[in-house]
Amino acid sequence: YIDEFFELLNALAIHLDDTSATMIIYIHNSAYEFNNLAEHFYKGFTTPDSVLMQSTVRPIFFKYLDRIEFRCSYLLTHKPLASLSKEVGLEKGGDYDYTKPRHSLTPLTEQEYEYSLRDVYNLYKWLDNEVKNYSKSINRQPNIYNLPLTQTGYVRRELREKFSGTRE
Repeated sequence: YIDEFFELLNALAIHLDDTSATMIIYIHNSAYEFNNLAEHFYKGFTTPDSVLMQSTVRPIFFKYLDRIEFRCSYLLTHKPLASLSKEVGLEKGGDYDYTKPRHSLTPLTEQEYEYSLRDVYNLYKWLDNEVKNYSKSINRQPNIYNLPLTQTGYVRRELREKFSGTRE
């Protein structure tokens, strides 16, 4: 249930307050999730910079209670999950029956459950590889915080480094 999800987020935020850390959670196509849950997320926005929008309906990131940051992995990759799965060498298996009405009590078939787990695992594997490769390319310790927010962030960082010592 959605209330349970936000109870979990609140508990995580309280725990993270004790550590002064921020948790990053990637969502593939966060615009969909954000727009369906916006009324809940708005309650957790504490400052004007709690959300960065690419357009009125497409968040680049949004923070919940300043401790949990949701980022859009689609804006970082510009690839569907099936393409990311192939990149990490794992095929995307199965699919959902999108014609079936769904709600919180709709059971998942074994194939749908496997499909969901595989999506999450494939995105994790892609992010893990990307963090390692990108951190190596910028000469830093592997850290998910180093990843750009969008695909164009890679180019901006490279240009900034090449032209940082020049004048206009």
